[in-house]
Parts: sequence; C-alpha cells; structure tokens
Amino acid sequence: MPHSTIRQPSIRLPSPLFTVPIHNPPPSAATQSPPPLPPQQTLTNGLANGLTNGVNHHPNQQQNHVPHQQSPLRQQSNAEPHPQQQQQQQQQQSSSSPSPTPFSSSQPLPPQTGSITCTLLGPKIYLLSILSPPDNRLTPALCAALLLALDIIEYRHPRGCVVTTSAIEKFYSNGLDYEEAIRTKGFFEGSLYPLWRRVLTYPMPTIALLNGHAFAGGLMLAMMHDYRLMNPHKGFVCLNELDFGASLTPPMASIFRQKLPKAEVFRTMVLESRRLKALEALEMGIVDGLGGVLECKAYVEEMRLVSRGETGSYGRLKEVMWGETVGLLEKGKESEGRGEERRGRRERERVEEAKRRVEAFERERIVGGRGSRL
Repeated sequence: MPHSTIRQPSIRLPSPLFTVPIHNPPPSAATQSPPPLPPQQTLTNGLANGLTNGVNHHPNQQQNHVPHQQSPLRQQSNAEPHPQQQQQQQQQQSSSSPSPTPFSSSQPLPPQTGSITCTLLGPKIYLLSILSPPDNRLTPALCAALLLALDIIEYRHPRGCVVTTSAIEKFYSNGLDYEEAIRTKGFFEGSLYPLWRRVLTYPMPTIALLNGHAFAGGLMLAMMHDYRLMNPHKGFVCLNELDFGASLTPPMASIFRQKLPKAEVFRTMVLESRRLKALEALEMGIVDGLGGVLECKAYVEEMRLVSRGETGSYGRLKEVMWGETVGLLEKGKESEGRGEERRGRRERERVEEAKRRVEAFERERIVGGRGSRL
C-alpha cells in the first residue's frame, strides 16, 4: 500500500483559492552565519569578501580577501610546498580575525520565506497546506500567516470545514524554535496563544492532517483542532520538552488534560517523552483516525462536518467546552476585568482586527498587480 502523503496526493486538487506568504525575518547575524549562495551566483553583498565552492566574484567588487576564504581552485593553483599545512595555519589565523564571517556551506540555514496555500479538498472543505522550510517551526511569521488564512476563509468564503496539513512531506510541524521563542519578547501572548485560541474556538470544524512528525508545539497546535488524522506509514507524535530541558506552560498542559481520555496517556507523553507511531496514537486517543488526503475527505463526509458550522453556534460551544484552556490562553494577554462585557468587547475587537488583516491582504494583492481573487 503506497504511503499517504500530502506532496503527492491520490486525488487531483483544484487551483489554489489563495496563498498567504510567510515572511520569516533573516537570522540574527550575531548568532548565525548567512546562508550559502548557489554555485555560479555572483556576490554583491559587501559583508563577505570571498566565497568557496568556485563561486565567481562580482566584477565591480573590491576583493580584499581573507586567506581562508579563497576558493579550493585558487588554493590548488598556489605554488606552495605544503598546501594542507598552509590551509590549517590560515584557518587558525582567521579564527581570531575581526573580519566579517564568511558564508558557510557546511551548515546551510533554512530558507526565510514560505507560504500557506488554500485549496478545496471538496465542496467547502478548505485544505491549508503549510510550507515553511525546513520543518514548519511556529515562528511569529507563520502564526500570523495562519491566522490570516483562517480569517480569509471565515470572512470571504462559505462556511464549511478547515483542514490544516503540511506541504513538507516529513513534518507537520516540529514545534517552536525554543531558543528564539524565549528570547522574543511577547512571542507567547502576542503570536502563539492568539493562534491557538483562534484554532481552538474556530466557528467551523477543524482537522489536523498529520502527514509527518508533530513534535512539542506542533502537536499542541494539532490538539487545538477538533479532530486529528495521522499518516499510518510515517511520522511520530511526541512531547519532547523533557529532552531539551523545557517546561510546559499552563495552556500547553491544559489542552492535553482536557482532550486526552486518560491521565496515564498524558503522563506517558510528558514524563517519558515517548515518540508514538500512528497506531499507538490512535489507541491512546491522541488522534481520531489514520490516513491521508483521501481518508480525510471521506472522514469529513462521513461525519457531515461541512454543515456543522452553519447555525453560528459552533465556535461558542467550543469556547465553553474548552473554557479552562481558553481562559489560560487569554490570561497572559488579558490582565483586567472579567465577565460578559469584557468578552463581548474582546470578540468585537477580534472581528475588526481579523477583517483589517483580510482587507490589508487584498489591498496588497491589488497593489502588487497580481490581480488574483480570494
């Protein structure tokens, strides 16, 4: 039986309804080197003085070379009696040099852009495919893009069912960039928690289609959905905070307490950091079914999920069902007042903010001259 993947689904999907870009900022120069340039690409950035792997220099650039940055071809052409020894000495000298950091091809950085593409899996079944290489980390940019995609579906398309999955075959999401998350002021209450609350209380049925690994924050995102389906042939689900010395915040723990059928399952996931295959995850009640795109479409039809959000109360019912987690997600952001008045004000503000995001996205598309419609 062939593997169920998203990159090569068994059914032909129509043209995308819309695509939301993911603009991750470049990595900090203080902590990481710039990404390598492909072969034969010229250098116009003055931050580096030389490239390896035979990359040509820009003809108009002044070439003040740091010795260890010469290409291998140039090193071979020098008439030195001991080229390997000379190269080692040059590298030792450059390690203490204040010269700009050269481009490194030994540790390539992931691309800094991505997208979320919406296609129709069936009538009113919206498939959101997340592409943020290499492994769909939950960065502020990805969180904002997914929020916008959900807003567009709610305010520009008929109500139906939303399925999120990954355009990266190996990963649904590999969770947070933990070091960056704890360094970024306001990340949790300003980016991550608003996304999780939005998914958890979305006014239409939601399904996380786990085509590959879902670790830590990636699995938590999946838990915010109403249903979860998992590829039976590949991928693990895991809460691996124990492995890298991280803790769980109250909302992170709450969603598992509320949605897992047994406390023993939560204990196994957290205190043993077990990597669970699809069949184990199904038996433990972490996922609701197994399969890929075809099975997901059949699941939506069998459960009649497309029509569930038509009455308008679907999101409000979930807000009450998962009230503990909703309250904890809001706690970090909201510090004053409680009660119906505050809830009503917050909901009005959320609706207006969501509509502004959609309108700004539409204006950008028109100004950009793409002319595509949502």
